Amino acid sequence: MKIPLSLAKELSCSADHLSKINRGERRPSVKLARKIVRAMGGKVSLLELRPDLADLYPGVGAGPAAPAPAGQPELPRSKAQKKYVTDIFRAWCKECGICAAFCPQQCITLNEEGRPLVEPGERCTGCGWCELHCPDFAISVRECVTTVPKEEAD
Repeated sequence: MKIPLSLAKELSCSADHLSKINRGERRPSVKLARKIVRAMGGKVSLLELRPDLADLYPGVGAGPAAPAPAGQPELPRSKAQKKYVTDIFRAWCKECGICAAFCPQQCITLNEEGRPLVEPGERCTGCGWCELHCPDFAISVRECVTTVPKEEAD
């Protein structure tokens, strides 16, 4: 994905610098990469701009797990899968984007202002990667506690 040179002023950098990034002669700083992701409305990811960050945490940010190879049975899943809630404490968050860039299930995304948003749904596996690596301690992942009605418990 090429970065439009027209974004240079908005990104507070020169068009020449963006040209060098597009040609692969330079890589953007993490701060500039985050600005580019925001300016392009998510059409490019932080890992596309800075693939070296993925090397720091192998296997993280690779997306959902692939299905079992042909001929091998899939692992059984329990009927009652655990559900998790991810809370982001806005007052503590400096909007660095680490949580969104490396969430293995892509449960956290960045809005147009660069603020992390937790996507609703059941994709979160409760791995706690975001919570452990947040430099601001602004994320909390906890298991949802569900109560079983008395009739079903018997």
